[in-house]
Amino acid sequence: MSGFTSSTSGVTHGVNLTVECLVYVYRDLQLRYGADALPTEANWQGDNCTADNKATTLFAFAQWLVRLGIHDKITIRFLLRGHTHEDASSSMPGSGGCAPSVTL
Repeated sequence: MSGFTSSTSGVTHGVNLTVECLVYVYRDLQLRYGADALPTEANWQGDNCTADNKATTLFAFAQWLVRLGIHDKITIRFLLRGHTHEDASSSMPGSGGCAPSVTL
């Protein structure tokens, strides 16, 4: 399962956009493949940005998904500061450019 969020000028962004995009991806997967389509473990990766990805709302949402039994575990990884200025950013998937992670 992969998702990507980006905003353009004039579009409000922040943790609300991040959570809304996650909800949309989860709902789409559930509608396409059924209620059991989601893996037991999820790995989320985000920018090292407090406003968008390190907010209490995102951690609360992840914890809610675990408590609902949708996932047994969610690992959230953050890219290193300045990653957008590195050539390695373009070749990530699981990435050697990740800062320490949080597991819920």
